[in-house]
Amino acid sequence: KNNLIDLFEYWIKNIYTRDDKRVFFTVLKSLKDNFSPTLTLGDLNSDVLNKIRHTWIHQKVKTKKKFPDQKGMFDSTTKKRWQSFKQFLKYQDATEFKPHPDYLTFKINLASIPSRENIFHLYMPEFKVLFNADLPPHLAYVRNLYCLACFTGLRISDIQKVSTDSVIANH
Repeated sequence: KNNLIDLFEYWIKNIYTRDDKRVFFTVLKSLKDNFSPTLTLGDLNSDVLNKIRHTWIHQKVKTKKKFPDQKGMFDSTTKKRWQSFKQFLKYQDATEFKPHPDYLTFKINLASIPSRENIFHLYMPEFKVLFNADLPPHLAYVRNLYCLACFTGLRISDIQKVSTDSVIANH
């Protein structure tokens, strides 16, 4: 059937083959929580897409400690969700269950990004002090992971996948 939520869930679980499915499941949960289970791909005109965008922008966030003035999601999160959802819509466009064509020209009008004045960073002398600090083993482990992230630009999820097989000597 042409039910958006069922098709999206099937696509995530059975068609999309990459490991990074977390964003897709987040999008699926927000669709299940906020939209009718009878919503079809053909119903996804620009008005409905705007309602989905509005839901994502104004969805409660869990970063209140870091950004206490934040009212909704950051633009980057909303954009990532839209790109993930659009990937699904493009796939469906090649099947018998075609989405409304408005998704092709739909643009996300994003809210302004909240101030990031509370973010701080280390300068190189401070970083060197941390890097060379004599710490107990459990803190040294955390420090080493932090330094690895700083040196490589890897996210925490990518660092968790690093193993000794991933390291090439003298490179």
